[in-house]
Amino acid sequence: MADDEIQEAPQAASGKSKMIIIVVVVVLLLGGAGAAAFFLLASPESSVTAEGEEAVVEEEVVVKAPAQYVKLKPITVNFTEKKKQRFVQISPSLMTRDPAMVLAIEENIPLIENSLLLLFSAQDFAELKTRAGQVKLREDALLEVQKLMKDEVGKEAVERVLFTGFIIQ
Repeated sequence: MADDEIQEAPQAASGKSKMIIIVVVVVLLLGGAGAAAFFLLASPESSVTAEGEEAVVEEEVVVKAPAQYVKLKPITVNFTEKKKQRFVQISPSLMTRDPAMVLAIEENIPLIENSLLLLFSAQDFAELKTRAGQVKLREDALLEVQKLMKDEVGKEAVERVLFTGFIIQ
């Protein structure tokens, strides 16, 4: 009988320690699950104010319309560099996302092409041979077309000017 009591005592202690470990693990799991649920389910648009009320911040979602392109005729400009005749031919395309502006752009193509021709012919030929010069020309062309369209239709209408062809001879 003494042997039985000696063997039961370690089992009883072992059973209590197992129960304590299980309780601790369950409490930790519940705490972790609660924290995870809080972070996952809390909406990023809401925040708690000083009074404890939730203030919802509305985010404006901007959905861009698909891009539409209006291709212009290639514009050829001649330059004189070191007593030699040089030519630059640029094929511009205009990008807009407003379908109503496509028609407005097409109605003003002669005016746009004229403005671009004057802009292109005022450039320095040596600068046009560099990538930086071509990027600057494209940015200047965008500003010119946006200003022109704002004067004509009241909206800038054009989001980008693209050079689909750029030939230097």
